[in-house]
Amino acid sequence: MVYLIDTDVMIDVSRENANAASCLDSLSDPAISIITAQELIVGARDKRDLAGIDSLVSMYPVMHIDAPIGQLAYDLLKRTRDRMACAPSIH
Repeated sequence: MVYLIDTDVMIDVSRENANAASCLDSLSDPAISIITAQELIVGARDKRDLAGIDSLVSMYPVMHIDAPIGQLAYDLLKRTRDRMACAPSIH
């Protein structure tokens, strides 16, 4: 079974958070989405960060999304956003 790893977990791993790294190491088949890889790049502060992110991303299979999956994710977020505890309200 493939485990799709959230961006927040990957950020914690990149910051050498032992709990996050241990959790990730315990998974048999971790992967990241192309969106997670892009989000990590956005967070790079300089070329050194970028090199570290490239190294981290290269350690995992990167799952790509297609148009139907992207649309489904968009629709699900719209439907469930009111249940998300930390989501800001739309006025």
